[in-house]
Amino acid sequence: MHYDHRLVLPDGSLKYIVAIGKGYKNDKGEVVGIQGTVQDITEKTLAEQIIIEKAKEINDVRSALDESSIVTITDHKGMVTFVNDKFCSISKYSKEELIGQFHYLDNPYYKINRFIKNIWTTIGNGRVWSGEIKNIAKDGSFYWVYSTIVPFLNNDGKPYQYIAISSDITEQKQAQESLNNALTDLEKKNKELDQFAYVVSHDLKAPLRAINNLSEWIMEDMPEMPAEVSSNFGLLRGRVMRMENLINGVLDYSRIGKTLIEKQETDLKIMLHLIIETIVPTEGFEVNIADTIPEIKIARILFQQIFTNLISNAVKYNDKPIGKIECLYESLPNFHQFTIKDNGPGIAEEYHQKIFKVFQTIEARDKKESTGVGLSIVEKIIEEMGGTIRIYSEENKGASFIFTIPK
Repeated sequence: MHYDHRLVLPDGSLKYIVAIGKGYKNDKGEVVGIQGTVQDITEKTLAEQIIIEKAKEINDVRSALDESSIVTITDHKGMVTFVNDKFCSISKYSKEELIGQFHYLDNPYYKINRFIKNIWTTIGNGRVWSGEIKNIAKDGSFYWVYSTIVPFLNNDGKPYQYIAISSDITEQKQAQESLNNALTDLEKKNKELDQFAYVVSHDLKAPLRAINNLSEWIMEDMPEMPAEVSSNFGLLRGRVMRMENLINGVLDYSRIGKTLIEKQETDLKIMLHLIIETIVPTEGFEVNIADTIPEIKIARILFQQIFTNLISNAVKYNDKPIGKIECLYESLPNFHQFTIKDNGPGIAEEYHQKIFKVFQTIEARDKKESTGVGLSIVEKIIEEMGGTIRIYSEENKGASFIFTIPK
């Protein structure tokens, strides 16, 4: 007889025993006695349970790897002893074609490749290797994997097998390649655009200067020309100046972000005072510069362009007997926020986005001299700095241009 029993002791703990016995019979065949032993097999039983649990854990991990990763196992020479279904799927080789072959079957170029030799040197010395590998599938297509190759060492510290766990990164590499090609193409087009802008500006400015000079000579030769003719000449020279300013504006716009400008510690209150002294008329305007406007490290010339454009617009379009301009500041958690506020005619909501586009103006250029580039330059500078600009305005209620830059 052989019986396994589980016993629950008074303290709630468990004991496992095995009872082995033999019955004795009399002459009539009746059992008259039993002789046997009882053995405590608790430690053995618990050890077996642990082994079963660990085996299940290993099997679960293997199943998870099979579902999520490309797995290969080779011997110490690199001969394949195991591949999972994902490896077969991506390489397009069957298990029968792979088992017993050397691992470079799916990339014959690696036989003589220094890159693969470096991998074998690393793992052959018992170290883990991780990195990207480009392979060739059976049909000749390429695929990329990110692999981690782990050597398993014997008692002498020598590898006896290698396990490679890989993930398919083909789509990521293709996307990166497309992005790199697009960036290269963009850089090429930007260079062509810069060259085009330079040539166009040179070719356009030359005849403009000639027209301006010619008009000056005519006016000098005809000092007493009729009033209407004199007015037309003034109009002509104004158009020439506008065209030159427009060309300069387009050039400024195209150069933004192309040159690295050194940042300098700058007192923005002093900068604003100097700009206002240059742009704002001494009569008919009230200007308030907030005491909170700080001294910060910035690309000084770019900030001068921002403030000059915003303040000159506030002056140019103001329609009140007394124009009011406020320069405000607020410190946000991660940004500096500046506001240029005026009491001018305001801007209808339908124009809030339009005014930041190149060559867009609200009023006819004959009514208010403007190239339509200034606010486009402002927006592009601020965005290159990592900030944003927005407008808060209602028609006939003034306008506030609010912009932020990172601290």
